[in-house]
Amino acid sequence: MARETAQFSEVHPLRSLFIACTLVVACCVVVVAFTIETKSYLNEERYVKQSVAERAAEVTNLLSMQLGGSVQFENNEALDRIVGNVMAQAGQDALGAVVYDAQANKLYQTPLKGKDAAVIDQIALQVLESGANVLSESGNAKGVPITFGENNQVVGVVVTEWTEQFRLEGMFARRLQSLAAGAGVLALALVAAALFLRWHMSQPLTRLQSALSTIARGDYGGTVTETHRPDEIGTMAIGLEHVRIALAQSQDLARETDFKSTAFVSSSAPMMMVNEDFEVIFVNPACEALIGKIMTSLVEVWPAISPKIWSDATCPILMGSRTVSPQSKDLTREIRWGGGRSKRI
Repeated sequence: MARETAQFSEVHPLRSLFIACTLVVACCVVVVAFTIETKSYLNEERYVKQSVAERAAEVTNLLSMQLGGSVQFENNEALDRIVGNVMAQAGQDALGAVVYDAQANKLYQTPLKGKDAAVIDQIALQVLESGANVLSESGNAKGVPITFGENNQVVGVVVTEWTEQFRLEGMFARRLQSLAAGAGVLALALVAAALFLRWHMSQPLTRLQSALSTIARGDYGGTVTETHRPDEIGTMAIGLEHVRIALAQSQDLARETDFKSTAFVSSSAPMMMVNEDFEVIFVNPACEALIGKIMTSLVEVWPAISPKIWSDATCPILMGSRTVSPQSKDLTREIRWGGGRSKRI
């Protein structure tokens, strides 16, 4: 059964090496950018929460130091002024504050925007019971005891409520801008990578395929491009160029051999070809005819030869066994006609 020969065909764009390499580059860039951006976002989020917590501790401690006399004497006007000024300076991160006396009675309260009053009251009770700072589970509410006098007697509690929402929203907005800019840079980088891959890999491979198709059709006259490149494609091109040159030389040699063979066979001069061992490998028709003409005279000096042997289709002259070999002493020559039969001439 004849073996089928593979045919060159156009590669589907979605299966091309160019598309595959471009997608690999895009995936690698996206994965790296996503990993870096995610890690950076988590670090910044953690920093924002830590910053708000530190700010809450600083402001609440400041309030507790300033409110001792006002709480001891229940000076609501001073409480309003002090708490209002401090919370205003704290900015939008501070949601509100509540001031209690030693019996957990509310002396002053700003509007609460976050936790309900029950949670704030519970923190105040914990501070009065422990006499130490108390932080809510979420970390957004902090209670600090208010002391007064030389003995630092606890006379009340101040609880402040905080949020990192506004800072996180600002951070998220900045991240979106950064991602938009990064996406633009990524798109430009992918276009540049795609053009580079197309010019330096896809198109050279396409030209090599075209050259290979040309060689496969038996056309060895062209030249293979990309042989100047110092990379793997250049090595492939050089190898293909060597193949093309070798095939071209073989084609020229075959043409020359065919021409010489045709001239030898069609020549009117009798010709005989022997190898280095003086074995007759070919005689042209003119030589065959000459031997046929002189067969009668040849038989007289060479009885072993006969017209029957010469005209036999399996005659050794066609099989390369009729030989002519030089003698080592007198250089006389002997024509061998198979089976050891010979005659000196």
